[in-house]
Amino acid sequence: GAVDPANAVTWLCSDAAAHVTGQTVVCDGGLWM
Repeated sequence: GAVDPANAVTWLCSDAAAHVTGQTVVCDGGLWM
């Protein structure tokens, strides 16, 4: 649902994700293989 991308964006904007650079974050509920 729409909650998964929203949670990812919220986390990426937080200090907890300060070490994440140049990554692709897939929010598809595990459908990508």
